[in-house]
Amino acid sequence: NKLDTMIERRVLRNADFITTVSNDLVSKLHLIHEAKEIRAIKNGYDPQEFEDTKELDLVFSLVYAGKIYEGNQDFVSILEVISDLLKRDRISRDMISLEFFGADLPALTKMIRDLDLGDIVKNNTRIPRKMMVKKLMGTQLLLLLPWNDPEQKGVISGKIFDYLAAKRPILSSGHYDDEATDMIRELNAGVHCKTREELETALLNRYDEFITTGKVDYHGHVQQIEQLSHRKMAQSFACLLDESYKKHSR
Repeated sequence: NKLDTMIERRVLRNADFITTVSNDLVSKLHLIHEAKEIRAIKNGYDPQEFEDTKELDLVFSLVYAGKIYEGNQDFVSILEVISDLLKRDRISRDMISLEFFGADLPALTKMIRDLDLGDIVKNNTRIPRKMMVKKLMGTQLLLLLPWNDPEQKGVISGKIFDYLAAKRPILSSGHYDDEATDMIRELNAGVHCKTREELETALLNRYDEFITTGKVDYHGHVQQIEQLSHRKMAQSFACLLDESYKKHSR
């Protein structure tokens, strides 16, 4: 609203730079702060948290970490696709698992029950971060549910950086592209599916790979992903501080 915009302009009027976390948000901030220099510095991850190795799960496992916002994220498609594939005997009940951690969503529990997936899909509470990191590193696939709002393309969950740091293939399911799904493609870290048909194909391809080889291979561009570390993020801020200092020391 107008009051918020006025306060924001006043607070930031003496800033040399404004930073935000995505290119889309840079564009939106320029509408308010036309004359300001605005830079995108993405969030990142702490490499030390992901140094330990972890044996991969012995079943075709999928893991989702974090809260789910009903109406804004599509958790329905993945459950319906799994249910349908089970009914068609295309996948085996004893070879697949899907675990949610911290979703905090009763509707998810109800749908798991309604689709008779209780032996395969678990809606768990949050677990300590160290345990969660091990789960991410040991799963065959990481499930991402992007925000289903084309006006929020620049809202990037911190989860994507943990997923990239875990170096496991990402299966993304949502109706729109956003900057997180762009990152997945650019880094070759997984696949984004906008339709149920695409999701079924992607899931089956990776399930068949697992049945044939015992694992789902990871093909992400590791060197590029390492540029998303907290150290690199801090270096970006340090460069901005250097630029600001030079401006005021002339």
